Amino acid sequence: MSELLYKIDNLKYNLDSFILELKDFYIESNQKIAILGENGSGKTTLLNILSGFYKTNKKVKVLEKFIEDIPPKIRSRRIAYLPQFSEVLFNFTVFETVLMGRFPNIDGYHFTENDIKKTEAIIKKFKLENYKNRQFTNLSGGEKKRVMLARIFNQESDIFLLDEPFAMLDVKHSIHLIKILKETTKTVICIIHDINLGINLFDRFIFLKKGKIIYDINREELNENILSNVFEVNFKCVDNYFFFDL
Repeated sequence: MSELLYKIDNLKYNLDSFILELKDFYIESNQKIAILGENGSGKTTLLNILSGFYKTNKKVKVLEKFIEDIPPKIRSRRIAYLPQFSEVLFNFTVFETVLMGRFPNIDGYHFTENDIKKTEAIIKKFKLENYKNRQFTNLSGGEKKRVMLARIFNQESDIFLLDEPFAMLDVKHSIHLIKILKETTKTVICIIHDINLGINLFDRFIFLKKGKIIYDINREELNENILSNVFEVNFKCVDNYFFFDL
């Protein structure tokens, strides 16, 4: 049975000259949600609000608690956030980088044998065994993205907020990530750009335009008219595949 995870009432968030408006917004558990829109429409701003990174003067509730009132470590057990760009500043190995995802779950500052075992399992799940002793800073962009995704999953939070997780991944690893996300029972809220990739995974699609949600629909409601209106290009649909008319 689904439970209410997020509830936002009448939020106007100002970021320089940009305003994101959310009038009556909610998210239930176990949903897989895609967020789409033009550049600058407010997608990343929305994820920053849902993560608690942007403060909203108690306009956002997570599991019936204002997000600002949840201590950071407890919040990290509820919410795992992968920004569009993320780096590791220290010269950690891949294994150490993924292991750091366990930090919100430990008591004190020491990892347990169980943390080590879970990290090994996640590394195997993301097919990173051949990389685990390599330095993170020496990896390619796509390899770094896979490592950071593994670290997010190792956090074992209830909610995954992912900003363009498929960026820099090749076709093979994009398909592998889709399979992993399909298998998880966690709530997944994800910014994407490829609508055809999204159809294979998400059950709810939120479209932003100029700081407002203009469509909040189920997969079955998705059509070429909606996409054409959002992106201001002519979309066509053939055999459930969307493409734009050049």
